[in-house]
Amino acid sequence: AMGGMRMAFRAQLRRDGSDDVALAPQVIKVGMEPEENDRTAVEGEAEASFRAIHFAELYNAHSFNKRVEFLPVTILQLVE
Repeated sequence: AMGGMRMAFRAQLRRDGSDDVALAPQVIKVGMEPEENDRTAVEGEAEASFRAIHFAELYNAHSFNKRVEFLPVTILQLVE
């Protein structure tokens, strides 16, 4: 998917390169402009995601008809 600032991809990371066991679903986000991939921008995105998880847990503590979930955040730096 492509938004206004980032491209997002669904992924499944595998442990030690094994094809046997897929880990939990992942979303990989990549900024379309170099400044969107700098450390400050990426850490800000991660902090916003952690806050979203917190508020989703508060929301889900009530007995509404629908639950809200967010995937945990991990920051990876890929080097060439």
